[in-house]
Amino acid sequence: MLKRLSLIAAICSAILVSGCGIAPPETPDAPSGPRTGDVGVSYGFTAVTYDRQNLPLRYQFDWDVRGQMEWSDYVPSGLPVTLDHAWRSAGAYKVRVRAQNISGRESEWSRPHLILIGSSQSGYPDTVLVNIAIGGDPTDMAVLPNGRFAYVANQTKEYVTVVDVENRRVVTHVTCGSSPYMISAMPGGEYVYSSSEWDDEVSVIRTSDNTVIEKIPVGACPHRLCFLPDGSRCYTANQNDNTVSVIGTLARTVIASIPVGNIPRDVDCDADYVYTANVGSTNLTKIRVSDNTVVATIELGFTPHRVRVMPGGEYVYAAEYWGHRIAVVRASDNTVVKTIRAGDCVTGMCFVSDGEYLFVASDYDNGSALVVRTSDNTIVDHIPTGLGTMSVRTPTDESYVACSNRYSHTLTIIGRR
Repeated sequence: MLKRLSLIAAICSAILVSGCGIAPPETPDAPSGPRTGDVGVSYGFTAVTYDRQNLPLRYQFDWDVRGQMEWSDYVPSGLPVTLDHAWRSAGAYKVRVRAQNISGRESEWSRPHLILIGSSQSGYPDTVLVNIAIGGDPTDMAVLPNGRFAYVANQTKEYVTVVDVENRRVVTHVTCGSSPYMISAMPGGEYVYSSSEWDDEVSVIRTSDNTVIEKIPVGACPHRLCFLPDGSRCYTANQNDNTVSVIGTLARTVIASIPVGNIPRDVDCDADYVYTANVGSTNLTKIRVSDNTVVATIELGFTPHRVRVMPGGEYVYAAEYWGHRIAVVRASDNTVVKTIRAGDCVTGMCFVSDGEYLFVASDYDNGSALVVRTSDNTIVDHIPTGLGTMSVRTPTDESYVACSNRYSHTLTIIGRR
């Protein structure tokens, strides 16, 4: 009864002051909720904002389906509201919300929250949702852990392209020195590191405002980069002086330089070991993290230029330079246990589903993402992307896989049906 009297009092107050002009509520932030889901399952989305007159508010949720919008009940200003929704078909949906106070004044629509609804028919993203035109010369790519933005390096340009994945558009270009070819995001997502081949530097981009805040001198012609899982160190493969630079990310300075194999083109790591793919030879170099010591040289039988460590560190996968082979290395004894024959010109790789599947960028069928089932190292799918697919990346929740396509100048987003 008291709540009802309070609401009536607020309505009366609104009526009394309406002649003076009532301001609309503040625009809500994007509603919070899951980023992936299945057809027919209800998911909750939460919104909150404030009214400038402290009037009660209700919220309208737009579920990105024609004819399906839903109002909440009125609640006090600043109190979160959650509504549930289930989609009847698979796809990518942008959920947005706006607020209305009891005088009828409405806020603007919020930014959208993207949710990918699938049918759970496969254990990995398997459907092209969109191809985003990004221009430039897209080579390597990093996806922020939350999946909102992708950062794309452009080897023959002097900038990194920032792509808003949720809204499917380029938002800015960040100037990063000569030939920003390779790029990697810190595990927390606060910074992105981009290597400039001809400047012998690594640019540090602050993602909150897309500003280069530091340029770190490293070895000659830096190529790929990787971070320890805790983000404390970044490793850069320097292909023209056969070293790996170890960057302490707190001070943003090089704390060690490690001699490795001939022309280290790529580098990847887990908490214990760092691996380099040495394109000037036929091997990988294995470095122990604890003391920056080379502990093994792993013979592959072909020239590698990409390497990825499986989650858990049990196996390491290395792709052939301008070739079609992928070597599977058992990390416990540094032995090649399988060689996969994949599509033409395999390049970037990334794992999904806790290492159950490996996505491989390939020129197969004019550009594809090949899917390898790691339990038996069998290719189970190839998903058309764009010309010159160079890199594949996935956010922390693995809601999608992004592919940078060098010759079609696009970013392909692969989600779940």
